[in-house]
Amino acid sequence: MASHEQTPDLPHFLFKLKLTRNVRRALAMVRDDAWQGPAEADGWQVAEARVRLPGWSRERRVVFARKLQGQTPALAQGVFWIQSKHELAAYVTSQTSNPALNISSNCGI
Repeated sequence: MASHEQTPDLPHFLFKLKLTRNVRRALAMVRDDAWQGPAEADGWQVAEARVRLPGWSRERRVVFARKLQGQTPALAQGVFWIQSKHELAAYVTSQTSNPALNISSNCGI
């Protein structure tokens, strides 16, 4: 990635990240009001953050995506609130001008 970023005439990059512990930790830091898109089943929501993961020389733009897969009733879990289950994805990109929703459409999510 670093060599690609140093050459300005190359196209922007977009890579899918593995959901490692550090990526999940960064995902957990995203505020609830930062998510864009429909908060319903089969609809993707996206949010973005500046993240520097171990092995990276600097912060990069990361776009997180989640899709609601369902909710478990509170009493079935033995807790007082409903818990939601999401399908998750994370992408790192050099694109800076496009909003996160454009990246989600480019990724097919």
